Amino acid sequence: VIFEEPRCRGTDLKLRTEAVALLTLAPNICKDKLMQAAGRLRKLGRNQKLEIVGGSDVFSKLRDLSNKGNVVSKLRHSFFNSSNFTATNVLSWVMKNTVESNVVGLSNWADQGIFYASTHKKKPSLCITDETLELGDFYGKSFEKVTITDIVDSSLDFHMNRTGGLEELNDDMNAIVGKIRERVRAYGKDFYLLATGCDEECEREMELEIEREEECEVEMPSMKPSNEKRWNFISLFTSYSPKQLPIYVHSLKEF
Repeated sequence: VIFEEPRCRGTDLKLRTEAVALLTLAPNICKDKLMQAAGRLRKLGRNQKLEIVGGSDVFSKLRDLSNKGNVVSKLRHSFFNSSNFTATNVLSWVMKNTVESNVVGLSNWADQGIFYASTHKKKPSLCITDETLELGDFYGKSFEKVTITDIVDSSLDFHMNRTGGLEELNDDMNAIVGKIRERVRAYGKDFYLLATGCDEECEREMELEIEREEECEVEMPSMKPSNEKRWNFISLFTSYSPKQLPIYVHSLKEF
C-alpha cells in the first residue's frame, strides 16, 4: 500500500496488526505532514512499526544542524553528534523545520492583519496598493538580515503612512494592531529573516533563488528496446466469436 502526501490525510485503511511502514522524509518536512503520514498506522507502537528513511540531502541537513549549535531555543544540538541518527534526532529536526516555517509565516500574517486594520471601513481605494513594475524595485535592493519585529514595524509604518496613521483607527482596530504586535514580540523576537524590501510576490521568487540544491547525476545503463511485432488485426475483424481468436501466452522476463 502506498500513501502519497495528499492521501496521508483523511485516509483510514485497515492494515495488518504486524504491518511495517516505510516513511520517507522530505528536506523541509514539518510536524503536521510527518504526523499525518505516521498516523496511517492506527496501531503504531502496538505491534505495528515504522521505518524512517531519507535521501542524502536530508541527512546532510541533520549533520549541518549539529554544527550550527542551538538554532532554535530549547533544541539541543547534542542529539546530532552521532552519525547513527535515531527517531529522537529526526523528530527534533522536524520540530526545528516547523518552527522556522511558522516564523516565515509570522511576518506575512502580521502584514495581512495590519493591512486589514488600516483599511477597515475606509475608502475602497486604500485597499489597492501600488503595483511594482520596475526591475530596480524588484531586485535592486540587497539582502539584509533583520528580526521579525523589525519587519513588522516596517510594515506597520508603511500601512499607517498610507492610510492616515494610528489615530485614524477605531478602538477595535487599534486593539487588533496591538495584539498583532504583542504576538510578534512573543514569538518572533529571537528570529531573523533575509529581507530585501520587496513586496510579497517578489519575496517568494527570491526565496527560490536563495535555496541551493545539490543534484547528483547518475548514469543509467543503456537499454536495448524489444522489437515490436505487428498485431494480427485481420483475425480480429474476421472472427465471429472470441473463441476463434488466437491466444498467445508469453512469459515475463526478469529484469
